Amino acid sequence: MIKINLEKGFFGILAYLSFLSNITVFLLFALVSIAINAQPVADKASYRSPPAGPVIGYTDITSNSHAWLGIPYAQPPIAGLRWKAPRPIMWQEEKQTLDTGSVCTQSKPLFERNVYVGMTYTGSEDCLFLNIWSPSFEPDEVPTDDKRLPVMVWIHGGGDIRGSGDISGGKLAGSQDVIVVSMNYRLGPFGWLSHPALRDKAASLEDASGNYGTLDIIQSLQWVQDNISAFGGDPNRVTIFGVSAGGWNVFSLLVSPKAKGLFHRAIVQSGVPRMASRIKAEHFMDDVEAGHPQSSGELLLQLLQDDALAADRQAAKKQLHKMNANVIVAYLRGKTYAQLEQAYDTLAQKHSRTYLPKEDVYNSKLAGFIPKSNHSVPKLFNDGVVISKDSFETSVLRKRHKPVPIILGTTRDESKLFQALDPSFVSVVDGKVSVKDTQRYELANEYVSKLWKAAGADEPALALSDHQKASVFVYRFDWDDLPFDNGQNLQQLYGASHAMESHFLFGVDMLPRTNIPVTREFEDLSDQIMSYWSEFAYHGDPGKGRDGKLPLWKSWNNKSTSAKMIVLDAPKGGGIRMSTDFVNKQKILDQIARDPRVRTVAVRCQLYQDILHHSHTFLTLGEYKALEKGLCTP
Repeated sequence: MIKINLEKGFFGILAYLSFLSNITVFLLFALVSIAINAQPVADKASYRSPPAGPVIGYTDITSNSHAWLGIPYAQPPIAGLRWKAPRPIMWQEEKQTLDTGSVCTQSKPLFERNVYVGMTYTGSEDCLFLNIWSPSFEPDEVPTDDKRLPVMVWIHGGGDIRGSGDISGGKLAGSQDVIVVSMNYRLGPFGWLSHPALRDKAASLEDASGNYGTLDIIQSLQWVQDNISAFGGDPNRVTIFGVSAGGWNVFSLLVSPKAKGLFHRAIVQSGVPRMASRIKAEHFMDDVEAGHPQSSGELLLQLLQDDALAADRQAAKKQLHKMNANVIVAYLRGKTYAQLEQAYDTLAQKHSRTYLPKEDVYNSKLAGFIPKSNHSVPKLFNDGVVISKDSFETSVLRKRHKPVPIILGTTRDESKLFQALDPSFVSVVDGKVSVKDTQRYELANEYVSKLWKAAGADEPALALSDHQKASVFVYRFDWDDLPFDNGQNLQQLYGASHAMESHFLFGVDMLPRTNIPVTREFEDLSDQIMSYWSEFAYHGDPGKGRDGKLPLWKSWNNKSTSAKMIVLDAPKGGGIRMSTDFVNKQKILDQIARDPRVRTVAVRCQLYQDILHHSHTFLTLGEYKALEKGLCTP
């Protein structure tokens, strides 16, 4: 029996990509965080006076845009406001908004000579800031009434444990005549924690929800509704868009009663609908209705042991039973981020051995590989107040979602970014990464990426198209024209990997995963992607882009056998074109079982193991068992 870590696996790897190393793997979720302006200077032409309070930003002449960075959209969620819904904020005196402000508290891996040696922490609980970019307008030229511009609100990725809104939105805003907004939201245990004691002492249903990071995003959208007109934005044409965890946050807002009326189009980039039940989020592992190994109940038991208030788990249970809600809440609020993270890491270590083989990526001493993760901690709770009690699929089936125009998409090689960090797939010599077994590498990527496409694009498109009148559009991003760099075949390593299209969307200066300036081909595709996204923001249909000259992006149609999705690629890779390609989970599993490239039981078992390790979110345990039986039996 092959044993695989179903708790960490694929998205556990996602959580620890926030580092730089000499193997040219760049900080994924800062992939568009290029220098916004080395030393921005306040420009009176950017003075604006929204209802929240007057602000002055700066002018970025390289992108013909104005920028306002680090605008507070809620009171600092510190002290007594930790684990409460965000509270509105206003001010009277003019604020200079020239810096993004602190990122939300998050951990980051430490490396010494490219070897993982521990964790440190960065950021602050005082982090609820947003950033705005608009085309350059003098104060008396800011668009008003029906001339106001569409607003595009970016939700960053990072597994909901890491990342920030520190992007460079000026090029998208300046070239496409849109308003771009990004925000920070609380992350990890400060962003999502559900426990009965917090509910018992909560002053409102929102405070009791546990979905504090989701509420932050909603509060930022409310701020946009109330204030964006002062910047020339149209509050009736708001598009939310996000990548990876930002994408699954978009999915959650589609089924959030609290987000009603706050947005009018949505774009999901490499996201999947991921939400947790109260039971998984709170119960002990050994309850009749078992909780998650890193539930809030298990967290408290571990904290009591860490503080030497209990000798072991059973003693901690007895101790916790003596603590009333007031004591529990005070105990939790007295904990630092580092103490909470350490407890989660201890739980992850304790329970990973249930599934992991002896050699696993979390203990690797190879350069740049992945330490332990608390990424699998339950988040996005189906509380029935902030997020629907039903799953995303059930909400759509019952037409309880927001039926807005939507774009759904993935990259062709989603899995390669993570495989390139996995020592079972690659070797590292003198800081250079190379693939050990090309066939294994490509097979695993093909099937994991197809499973991601099914879960994040095609299957949601099927459901949404059946249960809403608003159009659904689907894409696959295929560009993979990466060079050899430092003796590494980056095209083979990364291909069209996870979040790659975001580099194009914000117009970065360097080729992804390199220090090499972008090519003319890159810039052309970047302009085209920005054009499609902004046209969608304008009209709810990407059509032929803003200038009407791009290939027509047709909507998904369940009743037609014609092309359903668009492929985004440069001419060298076939160009932009519509495609009939469609996958669902069962179709992929059938393909695996019949694949002629998998000739032996040993190869089939290896593929099975790779799929489990890198795609545990997409299949149920029962499906895995069936797959194992089919693949690992002569």
